[in-house]
Amino acid sequence: FASQRADPGHYRGADRRTSAAGAPPAVDRALYADRTALMVQGWARAATVLGDETLLEDAVDALEHVVAGTYERGGGIAHRAGEGAGEAGLVRGLLGDQVAASGALLDFHVVTERDVYLDMAQELMHFCMHRLWDDAAGAFRDRVHADDDIGLLREPVYPFALNCDAARVLLRLARLTGQPRFHDRAVSTLAAQTGAARPHGADAAPYALALQDLAAARDAAAPCSTSRRKSRAVRSAHHHRSPTGCSPLPHRVHPRDEQGGQRPSLELLLRRRCRRRALLRADALRPAQPAA
Repeated sequence: FASQRADPGHYRGADRRTSAAGAPPAVDRALYADRTALMVQGWARAATVLGDETLLEDAVDALEHVVAGTYERGGGIAHRAGEGAGEAGLVRGLLGDQVAASGALLDFHVVTERDVYLDMAQELMHFCMHRLWDDAAGAFRDRVHADDDIGLLREPVYPFALNCDAARVLLRLARLTGQPRFHDRAVSTLAAQTGAARPHGADAAPYALALQDLAAARDAAAPCSTSRRKSRAVRSAHHHRSPTGCSPLPHRVHPRDEQGGQRPSLELLLRRRCRRRALLRADALRPAQPAA
C-alpha cells in the first residue's frame, strides 16, 4: 500500500492512560505502479540471493496485479491500481511507470525464464517508443500529452534520470531479444542526456550506470580473439544478469504454475492478444465469398 499514518503521536492523546483506546491509523490502500515495481525487484533479488522461490510468489502477484490489472492496449499501464482506482480516475502513459514495470518484468524473466515477462516488457517499451518519444529532443517525454492539456501541462518535460533508466531497460531488451532498434534508441536517449549530466553532479549516477551498461554491451559485441571473447562473455554474463543482480533460480519453475494451478494472468493476457491477431490475419487472408 502507499502509506500508513502510524506516527508515535497518533495513538497517544493528552492522557497516556487513554492511548489504548485510540483508533487504528488510516491506511492509503492505493497501489502505485512505479513503487510496486521497485518493491518486487527487491523481492526478486532476495529470491536469487537466498535461492528461495517462495519469495517470488508475493512479488509476482503484486506486479501482475498492477500490470495485467491496468494494462490497456495502446495506453500502457496505469499509475494506480487497487481500491478506488476507477476508470475515470486512472492516469495512464507515465514514463516512470512503464520503465519501472519493464525493468521488474525483465528481472522476472531472468529469474523464471518465462517469455511472458519478456514479451510484456517489450510491449510497454514499444508503447514508450511510439507514444512518448520526441524526435526533436531525442528523448522520452514524461507522459502522454493530450489535446486538452492546459497551462504547464502543455509544456513537454524530459526527465533526466528516467531517460537514463529507460536507456538501461532498452539495452537489456536489445541483449535479450537481439533487436538492434532497442540498442539504437538507447544510444540516442543517452546522447541527448550528455549535456545535462555534468550539471546534475552526484545525481548524474543514473547516466553513469547507463554508460556502463552501454560499454558492456559494446564490449560483448566487439570482435576479439577466442580467449578474450571467453573472458568478455563471462564478464558480460555477470554484468547483464540484471541491474538488481538476479539470475535464474535452480528449478526455473514459476511459483504459480504448479500442477493443477492457474497460469499467470499476464500469460493469459498475451495469449488472448496473440489469438486475436491470428484470427485477424486469417480473416485478412481468407478469399472473399462470391455474392449469392
